[in-house]
Amino acid sequence: MRDGPFETPVTVELPRSKVRRIASAREAVECLLYQWPCSNGRGHRHAQMACVSALQGSKSPRYAQRAFQEAAREARILRGQAGEKKEFV
Repeated sequence: MRDGPFETPVTVELPRSKVRRIASAREAVECLLYQWPCSNGRGHRHAQMACVSALQGSKSPRYAQRAFQEAAREARILRGQAGEKKEFV
């Protein structure tokens, strides 16, 4: 199995304000399985499948990265990415 490194890390803010930089499909799968705030979204399921496929070599790490970013955007935890909606308190 491959690690599936991302071109650039994806920054997410997980519950309890834990900011994490995800740098590979392997890290993304772990995050999706064990730290994700909501596991019922369509993007979440797609990202899981995309990251596992990248680890198996049937999809590219870039494909997995885009799916992970989309899931993070859907869950409103994506931080510091182009096109991200800024939230001000």
